[in-house]
This record gives sequence, structure tokens and C-alpha cells, in this order.
Amino acid sequence: MTPVRSRYAALTSLLPGGLLGAHLTGLLFFLNPNLPLTWSRVGGGLAVSVLAGALLGAALFGPWTLWQPRRVLRALPWASSAVLAFVALLLAFHASFYAYLLPPGVNTRLLKAAAVLGLAALASFYTALLHTLADRRYGVRSQLFLWLMAVGSLYVMVERREAYQPRPDSTLASAVEEPRPVNLLLVSLEGASLEVILPLSEQGQLPFLAETLRVGSFARLETLRPLRRQAALTSLVTGKWPFKHGIRDETIYRAPALGSGSELFLLPGGAGRMPWLVGAAPAGAVQPEDRQASTAWEITQRLGLGSGTTGWPLAVRSRSDLLFSDTAEEPDAPLTIDSGSLAVSPWVSALDPSIRALTENPMRRDQEFASRFRIRAGEAPSARAVYLHLPGLAQASRETFGAYLLSPFEGTGEGEFSAAARGLTTYYRWLDSVLAELWSSTTQPAVLVVLSTHGYRGSPWWRHRGRTERRRQGIAGAESDGMMLLRGEGIRASSYVAEATLVDVVPTVLYALGLPIARDLDGRPLTGVLEPEELASRPLSFLPSYEALLGQRAAPGSLPRDDP
Repeated sequence: MTPVRSRYAALTSLLPGGLLGAHLTGLLFFLNPNLPLTWSRVGGGLAVSVLAGALLGAALFGPWTLWQPRRVLRALPWASSAVLAFVALLLAFHASFYAYLLPPGVNTRLLKAAAVLGLAALASFYTALLHTLADRRYGVRSQLFLWLMAVGSLYVMVERREAYQPRPDSTLASAVEEPRPVNLLLVSLEGASLEVILPLSEQGQLPFLAETLRVGSFARLETLRPLRRQAALTSLVTGKWPFKHGIRDETIYRAPALGSGSELFLLPGGAGRMPWLVGAAPAGAVQPEDRQASTAWEITQRLGLGSGTTGWPLAVRSRSDLLFSDTAEEPDAPLTIDSGSLAVSPWVSALDPSIRALTENPMRRDQEFASRFRIRAGEAPSARAVYLHLPGLAQASRETFGAYLLSPFEGTGEGEFSAAARGLTTYYRWLDSVLAELWSSTTQPAVLVVLSTHGYRGSPWWRHRGRTERRRQGIAGAESDGMMLLRGEGIRASSYVAEATLVDVVPTVLYALGLPIARDLDGRPLTGVLEPEELASRPLSFLPSYEALLGQRAAPGSLPRDDP
């Protein structure tokens, strides 16, 4: 082979990797519809990704290029077909994997682009197969066709992304009638699971929660898939999926290649651990200002129900007139508040020393928040809707939930993991006493809502590989649903709702408080948890949106609501 043809083969070996890199840039624009699709951003992203992909392709094809350049020319159509097929699968996977995190319009266009690229991959594969079986050279028309498939696939990616237009903001001026004279106590126990609460309640170890199950209602909450902590918590308190409230992950990424100020809120699956693969770098954690939807406490505060929060991440988006607000972002500090009956020490003193640290530290963190909450709520007697988030149980469950499942009789018997199981059981018993005290100090009539965004499951064998400390741990994931317990004014006794999601919480709470349901919420009120007499006396009513209340305080009854 002549030197000219050898150099041509060497350059050709760069094409499959470059094609893959270009499509990864297109995927970034799909996953981040907030990024404007401009020539400068697309060109900068392509320059970096194509170069990185070409270098990868050269590393794979390099040995063949040095010794037998002809093989590169014969393998190029097969490699291009493989790249197109892989990208088609990648787009279809992300349309499903990020279904809750992306607007429906983006999901639809991802699936359409995947279908077109799949057809292009099939056409390229058929062309390569015919030439290989017949041992024919690639003529001019065949080469042009293969080039058309490659270049056309890039056009499809850009055209599909360009076709996406976000729905216009249709928020209208909203107002409501006077709410019911009912107080609200909402407590989030991050990581709480019905798989622990139900058996321990039956055994008499959780007296308050057992009573709540008897006189109130409960439901399993289908959690976010894939599970993202901040996104799930924000969906829980806004009633909207992440593509509406704007919190999709824990971290914001910077992408200089896409232009100055370019921020990525979502990366391809798995790239979060190695963002440099797509030319991105962590820029910091998400902030309250990144949230684009109102929370339940913002709504109730603007409607005249004095509200306060403690322990919630991303609690305050802007200047707020909440009666009190302590956020989870506050630094850890030694306890400076007299916690009284919330004290942790008596509960953990009898635990095994090797297990005590796994539960005591998160319990003290929750003790700090519960103590602050109790004091702040006592200092604000006008607060009618208060929200408390206790994150510590999730940390303890990560260390001990597997042991609870493996110990005999679900944490009550003796065995290799009984000490760790007792640690988790003790944590639940302490939380039960905290809930009992908070509820007893709540002015009646009131409604209590106890929540979790997700539960835990045991560690699979391939993660622990026989190691005891790994078998003891638990894993949070989309397979482990959250839960909701309700009791109080108008709540039906001994009722169970089988199908519910995170976004159903806010509509249910709004109805329990006598407020209409906003039509731009993604959830629905769980009417099955309410007394039939309550439903008959107060039909469901709706208004366009609560987002119009941003920056203003609504006057009850100032405007009519939508028709029921």
C-alpha cells in the first residue's frame, strides 16, 4: 500500500471515535434543555468531544493502521454501524432512565432520534455485510452512502433538539378562600421504611406509630427513578417532577467548551463520577436559587398560614417571611440546646460499642433539629403549618439495614447481626417517641403527616462478597419506596393507599388544609385517606397555579377559584 493510502487509512481510523464524541455532545444538549442551541456552544462542544473521541479511535485502530492499513478501510463501515447502533441505544436508555428528570417533549424527541439512528445503523450494517460477503470494494456510491449516514445522524441529533420548545409559563393570578381552621405538622424521616415500621409496630415497639396506623391512614410512595436525594426531596414538597422544579441532581457541572457560563444540571448515566469524560467539571452543589417551583411552606405562608421549617435542604429560595427556618446546610455543631425528653443518651447507652457510633451520631444530628424545631415552634404560636426534616435515619440505615433484614425475626432475635439490628430498632423507637412528643404539643384540631422519600434494601451479594461489614449495610434505590402516614382531623382510620407517588403529597396536604389544588401540580390528592363525610362536605376545587403568588401575599377570598 502506498504511503498516501496509508496516511488516508490512518486519518480514517479517527472517524468512528469522532462520530461517537459528536453524538455525546448532542446527548448533553438533550439532557440539559436549559442550554441554548447556538453555533458557538455546539461548535465548542464538538471540538472537544470529537478530538477526544478521535484519539480514542486512534488508540483502538492504531495497531491495525501501522501494520495493515487495508484492514482499517474494511473495518470502518462496521465501526460506524456499531457507533450508530450504540448511540441509538444510548438515547433510548436515557429517555427511559431520566423519564422523571426530563420534560416529556425532550423524552419524545430522544426516542424519535433513537429510532432514526437505529435505522441508519441498520442501513450501514447491511451495506457493510453485502460488501464483506461478496468481498467487493466500496465504490463511490457506497462510500457516499456511508458518509451520508454518518453526517445525517449528526443532523438528526441537532434537528431533534432544536425542535424542542419548552411550554410557555401560563401562571395566572391566583387566590383562595379562607382555609380550614386546621393546623399541620409535617415530619420527614429520611430513609424510613414500612418494612421496619409495620413489624415493629405489631410487636409493640413503636406505640405512637402503631396508634397512628390504627386511627389514621398510610400509603407507599413510589420514589424517583433514578433516585436523586435532592430531586426527590424537592418533588416531595413541591408536588412537581424534577423537570418542573429544576433540581435534578446534587451537583451542578461547568462545561467551558460549551461557552462561558454554561452549566449542566444532568450528565449521561454514569458520567457523574467521571465528568471529564464529557468535558465537564463540578461547579458546586445545587442552591435554593436553582429551585423553580414553590414549596408547600411557601404556599401556606403566602396564604396567611404562618409557616416554619427546620432541617430541610434548599429550604429558602429567596428572601422569605417564614416565621422560622433552619436549613440542613447549616454546619454540624455541638448541641447547645437543652433537648429535654428528646435526649439520645438513654436510648443508645445499652447498645454494643461497635454499633453505637453508627447510630448515635446521626441521632444527635436529628436531636439538634428536633430541639430547634420545638423551640422555634413554641416561640411562634401563630405558626399553623410547620415542616420538620430529620435526615439521620438514612445514614443509620445505610450502615445497619442489611443487618436488620438478616437477623432472626426482623431485628428481634439473636444472631450474627443482632447488635446492628438493635441499633436500627433503637433509632426507630427514639423517633417514635419524638413524634409522640411533637404531636402532643401540636394545637388541635390538626393533621400529622409523616413521610419518607425512599426506603432501603439489603446489600446484594456482589457488593459484599462475604464481607460482614458490607452485608450489614443497606442500599437506597428506586426499588425501595417511601411512605406516608397520616392522622388527625378528617383522616380516615385504618386505610391503606396502594398507588401513590412523591408528587401526591402536596395536593393531599393542600386539600386537608381546605385549599384548592393547583392545576400545574403533577400529583393528585389521595382522597382514599380522607373520611367520606369530609369529601362530601368539601368537593375538590382547583386554581391555575400557586406560582403567581411569588413575591406577593395573597388575600384570602380576593378572587374566585376555578370551578370544582
